[in-house]
Order: sequence, then structure tokens, then C-alpha cells
Amino acid sequence: MVDFKGAHYPKSVILFAVFFYLRYPVSYRDLEEIIEERGVDVDHATLNRWVVNYSPLIAAKAQAKKRPTAISWRMDETYIKVRGKCMYGIAKLFTRACEGLVGAGSRCHLGGVVDPECEGIGTGMAV
Repeated sequence: MVDFKGAHYPKSVILFAVFFYLRYPVSYRDLEEIIEERGVDVDHATLNRWVVNYSPLIAAKAQAKKRPTAISWRMDETYIKVRGKCMYGIAKLFTRACEGLVGAGSRCHLGGVVDPECEGIGTGMAV
């Protein structure tokens, strides 16, 4: 846990102030007023020091407790029918992106790979 030794305020007050500042778009002076409404008198400069000192520590602890994600991932190879021709799915996606960049009437020759087992075997060139 984050070490709060030497702090003049309770741990709950410090955590509330830091979390509130990081979660909501408030200034330090607004946060000072919000905390004063809850009965704690804290200066906005103190709030600034708390955020600067404790937010990296809290973030590191949260990152350490976060569940690990998968180490590797794979994309499925997909053949799709486009205008009656079977095209390799990823090649068509790249071609679509290229068409958007080049212009409406232009061709982008990244070429799709034709699946020989696909029903509508075409030329393999994507438009």
C-alpha cells in the first residue's frame, strides 16, 4: 500500500482528494472548497502536493494489481466476397483504406489473395 507516514491528514482524506482531482475536472481551489464542505480545512497548495506525490504511487499500485492481458494475439484470416469475387479480408481492408486516401476514382493496387477453394474465384485484384 502507499505509505502515508508523516502526513498530517488521515489517509482517507488524502485518497479522497487525489481520486476526486484525478476523476473530475476541478481546479485545486474548487477541490479545496469541496473538501471544506466535508469539514476538513486544507489549502490548495497542499492538495497540489498530494496529487503530485501520491498519484504516481497510486497508479503504480493499481497497475501492479491489474490483471495481465494476453501475451500474444492473432488475427483470423478471412475470405470475403466482394462484388462477386473472393478476396482475402485483410487485403480488402487495406485496399479500402487506400481508396479513401487516394480518391474515389483511383485504384490502389495492393491486390487481394484469391482463395482457390472459394466459390467466386476472381482475378484477385481489389478495387
